[in-house]
Amino acid sequence: MNDEALIGRLSTDREDLPRQIRALQEYIGAGDTKSAERQAHTIAAHPSMSVASPARGGFEIEKAARAGDLIAVTARMPELKTQFDRLKEAMTANPVTRTGNPALQGDF
Repeated sequence: MNDEALIGRLSTDREDLPRQIRALQEYIGAGDTKSAERQAHTIAAHPSMSVASPARGGFEIEKAARAGDLIAVTARMPELKTQFDRLKEAMTANPVTRTGNPALQGDF
């Protein structure tokens, strides 16, 4: 993948991943462990996340949701958000993903 394609992909991910996390939070709030499990799997398997630590956080949430443990799911959300923030920092610190791309300069 060339730099332009990578930047385009990261721009898309930057918009998509926050929606994915919000959807997970909604499922948790509704007590819907099956949907939370599927959503956590989606986050863990997301192309940008698969090489980053948030994938592990998503996987841990998926396992807890599969077990029906909403307390553990809820407890792991701050870790997922922290890992996600680290990914954002890495993306914005990298000149390839930061330079000339306004979509990579805002907040997740």
